Amino acid sequence: MEKKGIILCSVVVLLGIISTGAGFAAEVTRVKASQVKVDVLGKCSYPKSPALGLSLISAGTLLIGKIIINTAAGCFCCRRTDPSHSSNHKKALTFYIISW
Repeated sequence: MEKKGIILCSVVVLLGIISTGAGFAAEVTRVKASQVKVDVLGKCSYPKSPALGLSLISAGTLLIGKIIINTAAGCFCCRRTDPSHSSNHKKALTFYIISW
């Protein structure tokens, strides 16, 4: 693999690790039912939690990684392919759709 490919893969792997860590941290810090307080008027009071910010970081890093991969690989969905590569194109398109 050429140097550019190794760098791109390393960046995407790093983004995936950040996303995974942020996702698990968001799950750990989410508000539990026992932490919600109900006042006299029946209004709920939720404590502050970093779960939303962490989940947005997780989603954002996954989106950035996906954009990097799509940009580096080119838009294979838009290219015309040889009929001999039709089955490979269908497999690639299937995995592309599943990955989103």
